[in-house]
Amino acid sequence: MWNNEYSDHRETLLFVNSHAAREAGNHSLFSTRIPPRSGYFSGITSLLLIAIGVLPCAYAKLGLAAHRGASLTHPENTLPAFTASKQAADFVEFDVRVGGDGEFYVMHDEQVDRTTNGTGYIVNMSAAALSRLDAGIKTGINFTGTRIPTAGEALAEIQTDSAPMMEFKTGSVEQAIALLKRVPWPADGVVLSFNRDWLAQLKIRRLDVRVGWLGSGELTTQSVDRAVQDGIQLISWRHSDLNSDIVNYLHLRGVVVYAWTVNDPDRWQQLAMWGVDGIVTDAVELADAIGLFQGPSYEAAEALSIDESFATPNERLVILDSGAVAKMRRRVIWRREQDNVVMSQSGNLTVPTVGPGKAVSYRAEWTGKDGRERTRIFRLADSERDGELVNLSARVSVGVGDRTPVVGWVTQGPLPARYLLRGVGPSLGAFGVPDPVISPAVKLFSSDASESWLATETSSLANDIMTAQVGAFPLLLDASDITQVSILAEGAHTVHLISRDGHGGTGLLEVYREVSAEIENPSRLMNLSFRGWVPAQGNLVAGFVVEGPGSQQLLIRGVGPGLKRYGVSEALVDPWIRLIDTNQRMIAASDDWSNDDDGGHTRQAIAQTGSPNSMVSGGRDAALLLNLRPGAYTVVLESVDPNQSGVALLEIFHLEGLAEAKIESSPAP
Repeated sequence: MWNNEYSDHRETLLFVNSHAAREAGNHSLFSTRIPPRSGYFSGITSLLLIAIGVLPCAYAKLGLAAHRGASLTHPENTLPAFTASKQAADFVEFDVRVGGDGEFYVMHDEQVDRTTNGTGYIVNMSAAALSRLDAGIKTGINFTGTRIPTAGEALAEIQTDSAPMMEFKTGSVEQAIALLKRVPWPADGVVLSFNRDWLAQLKIRRLDVRVGWLGSGELTTQSVDRAVQDGIQLISWRHSDLNSDIVNYLHLRGVVVYAWTVNDPDRWQQLAMWGVDGIVTDAVELADAIGLFQGPSYEAAEALSIDESFATPNERLVILDSGAVAKMRRRVIWRREQDNVVMSQSGNLTVPTVGPGKAVSYRAEWTGKDGRERTRIFRLADSERDGELVNLSARVSVGVGDRTPVVGWVTQGPLPARYLLRGVGPSLGAFGVPDPVISPAVKLFSSDASESWLATETSSLANDIMTAQVGAFPLLLDASDITQVSILAEGAHTVHLISRDGHGGTGLLEVYREVSAEIENPSRLMNLSFRGWVPAQGNLVAGFVVEGPGSQQLLIRGVGPGLKRYGVSEALVDPWIRLIDTNQRMIAASDDWSNDDDGGHTRQAIAQTGSPNSMVSGGRDAALLLNLRPGAYTVVLESVDPNQSGVALLEIFHLEGLAEAKIESSPAP
């Protein structure tokens, strides 16, 4: 069980091209390149969001978060403090702790002594005992009788005019998820914690929830990179530990930056000059009166825009202009045009990628300053042709027996295709990998019962041409890496990487399929797989590329316990997987796939793959079902218990025929 006292400092650094790999040092490494002729960076516009009648962005402001409500003039973390601050602030920040009855109560301290007329630890107090405490008497006689609110009561009060920033002081991830299911949680709310690993686990289970990392001290680029990988979207840091350089880097990584706790107007101005997105303050009334925090006019609130900052390859986020005041954002109703179904009643609308050749329109409705009803329509359309898998690159730990790393793929189509197959070891030393396999050997097996050892062709013209064509990084000329161009027919194929000298080490298994516009009806990669050994405190890392112009629906599986059905004795007991994009942002994650509530779509997709028996309902294997836009992605498989090791299987399946069902599913709240 994960809780806020748990700390796990596993570090995984992922790279999506050989340039970044040069900076890898002794961190984890894989390499996968977007083919240069794919036109990915320009072709990504094939997924269009067309805004009809959109006004330009009119204003941007420094955000304001009321620290424990209006805590300078009202009893902190109480309903009166929240009521006094919610209309002035973009966020109302508050703390929650688990009481003796298992409920979350709004309280900063472990003990109730400082803020109430009682004494004792809140975790030991019953609901009845807490209800008798006066949380206002120490602030002033006007607040006598104020009670300690529950988390649900606080959220109900705040959400009418602002958005919550809820910091979990105690409680497990499971308890937090139960709370977020039980109470209405808005799309623009943020869950906060000082424990980054706790937030990462929450993000795995509730990808729709925005999470923010609280902290102090030196904030390094390495810790920012890891936070982005863990799905952190906002960082709230002690203001005295921030500087303009780290703020710029956070923005470069797409992270929203808040500074706590700042009550000095001169400091507010300096932070604004650095580009900080918002401040957390006790002096919410003073801050609201200063022009630095002045919100835009109601006309500016009528300006609609498309915000990609929190979009994933599976979703688009459409919001009101970021300068709009909070209460205007919360008065927008979003409807799906085709059936008038209400999709969201907050300013945010997250919609699924529609799938190849499809389009869906959404309508935003709100009331303007003049009292007139306003409407804007957004149309989401995808390319007529879907994307396709073009390569897999897997970082492996070379062992023997079941621990021998294996990469497999299935092709479908009438014509044979050319593949660049590589088993890389010695050349990894140029990227700082400390233990590369020195004498790699690769054996190819095909479904026609043929098998062969691959040759070393680092200096052949055919190899050089295809290496450049698919965008693979060049190998050292005098190294003993394995690389070969092979023509393979339709069917299943696998490559096994071994060490000739038996010493093992870290290697890279890569499969690149040639993609050429000159070939009619080319064969396609229908699925990719990677079986390998997951060491304690380690992982399996694989990179793959989806080539456009359209999106590609994929099923990604992380199998551990399911391997026991096939005689694998050292199968990993409890794997979880996460998907990372080229910006090193975690965009999806799964643990115990049958617990994921997606209306049965994942179960249907598993059945469609033709190998459902490896994924037992109620088991601990992981699975993700999603549409991915063209680009390079990383999937990481780890053990839920970092001290456990075992054999695991990563699989990526191309799917067809499920897009319509996914479109009809409602977006996350």
